[in-house]
Amino acid sequence: MNDNWHKVLLNALANILRPACFVELGLGSTPALHSVAEFCVETFGVDHSECKFEIPEGCTIFKMSTDEFFAEKAKTIPPPDLVFVDADHRSSQVLVDLQHLAEVCADNCIVVCHDTYPGGENYTQDGHCSDSFRVPDLVPWEHVTIPVHPGATIFRMKPVGRV
Repeated sequence: MNDNWHKVLLNALANILRPACFVELGLGSTPALHSVAEFCVETFGVDHSECKFEIPEGCTIFKMSTDEFFAEKAKTIPPPDLVFVDADHRSSQVLVDLQHLAEVCADNCIVVCHDTYPGGENYTQDGHCSDSFRVPDLVPWEHVTIPVHPGATIFRMKPVGRV
Protein backbone atom coordinates (compact mmCIF):
# COMPACT_ATOMS: atom_id res chain seq x y z
CA MET A 1 0.00 0.00 0.00
CA ASN A 2 1.29 3.47 -0.91
CA ASP A 3 1.05 5.74 2.15
CA ASN A 4 1.77 8.82 0.01
CA TRP A 5 -1.38 8.79 -2.12
CA HIS A 6 -2.40 12.04 -0.42
CA LYS A 7 0.18 13.86 -2.55
CA VAL A 8 -1.55 12.67 -5.71
CA LEU A 9 -4.83 13.97 -4.25
CA LEU A 10 -3.30 17.35 -3.37
CA ASN A 11 -1.69 17.63 -6.79
CA ALA A 12 -5.03 16.94 -8.48
CA LEU A 13 -6.84 19.47 -6.28
CA ALA A 14 -4.22 22.13 -6.98
CA ASN A 15 -4.37 21.40 -10.71
CA ILE A 16 -8.17 21.81 -10.67
CA LEU A 17 -8.46 24.73 -8.24
CA ARG A 18 -5.37 26.74 -9.28
CA PRO A 19 -5.06 28.28 -5.80
CA ALA A 20 -3.92 31.84 -5.29
CA CYS A 21 -2.37 30.74 -2.00
CA PHE A 22 -1.37 27.23 -0.88
CA VAL A 23 -0.20 26.63 2.69
CA GLU A 24 1.32 23.41 3.98
CA LEU A 25 1.43 22.99 7.76
CA GLY A 26 4.08 20.40 8.59
CA LEU A 27 6.60 19.63 5.86
CA GLY A 28 8.56 16.53 6.79
CA SER A 29 11.29 15.43 4.40
CA THR A 30 9.22 15.36 1.19
CA PRO A 31 6.54 18.04 1.37
CA ALA A 32 3.58 18.13 -0.98
CA LEU A 33 4.42 21.71 -1.94
CA HIS A 34 7.05 20.37 -4.35
CA SER A 35 4.41 19.11 -6.78
CA VAL A 36 1.65 21.54 -5.84
CA ALA A 37 3.65 24.77 -6.23
CA GLU A 38 3.51 24.77 -10.02
CA PHE A 39 -0.29 25.22 -9.88
CA CYS A 40 -0.30 27.99 -7.24
CA VAL A 41 0.29 31.71 -7.42
CA GLU A 42 1.94 31.70 -3.97
CA THR A 43 3.10 28.78 -1.84
CA PHE A 44 4.00 28.77 1.86
CA GLY A 45 5.30 26.03 4.12
CA VAL A 46 5.37 25.95 7.91
CA ASP A 47 7.50 23.63 10.02
CA HIS A 48 9.42 23.99 13.26
CA SER A 49 12.24 21.79 11.93
CA GLU A 50 15.08 22.71 9.63
CA CYS A 51 14.29 22.10 5.94
CA LYS A 52 16.22 19.14 4.56
CA PHE A 53 14.94 19.50 1.02
CA GLU A 54 15.27 21.88 -1.88
CA ILE A 55 12.82 24.75 -1.58
CA PRO A 56 10.83 25.28 -4.78
CA GLU A 57 11.29 28.62 -6.51
CA GLY A 58 8.84 31.22 -5.27
CA CYS A 59 8.00 29.26 -2.13
CA THR A 60 8.35 30.81 1.32
CA ILE A 61 9.16 28.60 4.30
CA PHE A 62 8.45 29.72 7.85
CA LYS A 63 10.58 27.85 10.41
CA MET A 64 8.20 27.98 13.34
CA SER A 65 5.35 26.13 14.98
CA THR A 66 1.85 26.44 13.57
CA ASP A 67 0.84 28.45 16.65
CA GLU A 68 3.65 30.92 15.93
CA PHE A 69 2.68 31.03 12.26
CA PHE A 70 -0.91 31.98 13.03
CA ALA A 71 0.15 34.53 15.65
CA GLU A 72 2.88 36.18 13.56
CA LYS A 73 2.60 35.45 9.83
CA ALA A 74 -0.80 34.14 8.70
CA LYS A 75 -2.37 37.59 8.37
CA THR A 76 0.60 38.87 6.35
CA ILE A 77 0.04 36.45 3.45
CA PRO A 78 -2.91 36.19 1.06
CA PRO A 79 -5.90 34.26 2.43
CA PRO A 80 -5.16 30.61 1.69
CA ASP A 81 -7.59 28.80 -0.58
CA LEU A 82 -5.89 25.38 -0.42
CA VAL A 83 -4.25 24.10 2.77
CA PHE A 84 -2.62 20.82 3.73
CA VAL A 85 -2.53 20.09 7.48
CA ASP A 86 0.13 17.53 8.38
CA ALA A 87 1.92 19.02 11.39
CA ASP A 88 1.14 17.92 14.95
CA HIS A 89 -1.27 14.96 14.61
CA ARG A 90 -2.78 15.23 18.08
CA SER A 91 -6.46 16.10 17.68
CA SER A 92 -6.19 18.96 20.17
CA GLN A 93 -3.58 20.72 18.02
CA VAL A 94 -5.28 19.91 14.70
CA LEU A 95 -8.46 21.51 16.05
CA VAL A 96 -6.50 24.62 17.05
CA ASP A 97 -4.89 24.78 13.59
CA LEU A 98 -8.28 24.44 11.88
CA GLN A 99 -9.82 27.16 14.03
CA HIS A 100 -6.95 29.50 13.19
CA LEU A 101 -7.33 28.64 9.50
CA ALA A 102 -11.02 29.47 9.62
CA GLU A 103 -10.09 32.97 10.77
CA VAL A 104 -7.75 33.71 7.86
CA CYS A 105 -8.73 31.51 4.92
CA ALA A 106 -10.45 32.51 1.68
CA ASP A 107 -14.07 31.71 0.90
CA ASN A 108 -14.52 28.07 -0.16
CA CYS A 109 -11.05 27.23 1.12
CA ILE A 110 -10.27 23.55 0.74
CA VAL A 111 -8.35 22.06 3.67
CA VAL A 112 -6.93 18.55 3.50
CA CYS A 113 -6.04 17.00 6.86
CA HIS A 114 -3.70 14.03 6.73
CA ASP A 115 -3.73 10.92 8.92
CA THR A 116 -7.46 10.84 9.67
CA TYR A 117 -8.01 7.12 8.88
CA PRO A 118 -5.25 5.08 10.53
CA GLY A 119 -4.84 1.51 9.28
CA GLY A 120 -4.91 -0.02 12.75
CA GLU A 121 -4.61 0.75 16.43
CA ASN A 122 -0.81 0.69 16.20
CA TYR A 123 -1.03 3.79 13.95
CA THR A 124 -2.96 5.79 16.58
CA GLN A 125 0.21 6.42 18.57
CA ASP A 126 2.13 9.70 18.59
CA GLY A 127 4.69 9.58 15.81
CA HIS A 128 2.12 8.10 13.44
CA CYS A 129 -1.47 9.31 13.01
CA SER A 130 -1.93 9.91 16.75
CA ASP A 131 -5.61 10.65 17.44
CA SER A 132 -6.19 12.98 14.47
CA PHE A 133 -8.84 10.52 13.28
CA ARG A 134 -11.15 12.11 15.89
CA VAL A 135 -11.06 15.54 14.24
CA PRO A 136 -13.69 15.08 11.48
CA ASP A 137 -16.36 14.26 14.08
CA LEU A 138 -15.50 17.36 16.12
CA VAL A 139 -15.75 20.16 13.54
CA PRO A 140 -18.71 22.00 11.99
CA TRP A 141 -17.35 22.23 8.43
CA GLU A 142 -18.60 20.06 5.61
CA HIS A 143 -16.15 17.27 4.97
CA VAL A 144 -15.46 13.81 3.63
CA THR A 145 -12.83 11.35 4.84
CA ILE A 146 -11.14 9.06 2.36
CA PRO A 147 -11.11 5.70 4.18
CA VAL A 148 -7.71 4.43 3.05
CA HIS A 149 -4.73 4.33 5.42
CA PRO A 150 -3.43 6.76 6.56
CA GLY A 151 -6.50 8.74 5.51
CA ALA A 152 -7.23 12.26 4.44
CA THR A 153 -10.21 14.43 5.23
CA ILE A 154 -11.22 17.20 2.87
CA PHE A 155 -12.95 20.18 4.49
CA ARG A 156 -14.56 23.19 2.83
CA MET A 157 -14.38 26.28 4.98
CA LYS A 158 -16.41 29.45 4.56
CA PRO A 159 -18.73 27.95 1.95
CA VAL A 160 -20.12 30.35 -0.59
CA GLY A 161 -23.11 29.59 -2.84
CA ARG A 162 -23.17 27.09 -5.62
CA VAL A 163 -24.76 29.33 -8.24
